[in-house]
Amino acid sequence: MFGFLPIIGPIISGIFSTVNRFQDVQLAKIKDDSERIRLQHDLTMKAQDDASLRLARDILVYPVAVWCAIGTWDTLVAESFLSDWMWHVAKFPPGPLEYLPFAVLAYLLGNTYINKK
Repeated sequence: MFGFLPIIGPIISGIFSTVNRFQDVQLAKIKDDSERIRLQHDLTMKAQDDASLRLARDILVYPVAVWCAIGTWDTLVAESFLSDWMWHVAKFPPGPLEYLPFAVLAYLLGNTYINKK
């Protein structure tokens, strides 16, 4: 475009080509990210119909969800107002299992986000 200018033309053309290359790299990153997100979404949708995964989720998620609900009831309501109605749930043993409620909560919130769309 500015090639007809003897000194400034090549400088301006170089600047525009550098900016165009930078934008092409950014566009390629966005396309890679969108492809990765699409593949993860497809994998998640296929995994929802698998009976063995559903059974494993049910065996793992429901007891932890009930445990969290009872623990929340004991902490928020029963200790303050209804001390006769406490369940006195045990805590998870120290080690990897003590993080299981957090993993289940992250799974449930993530699943809610995926299914919201």
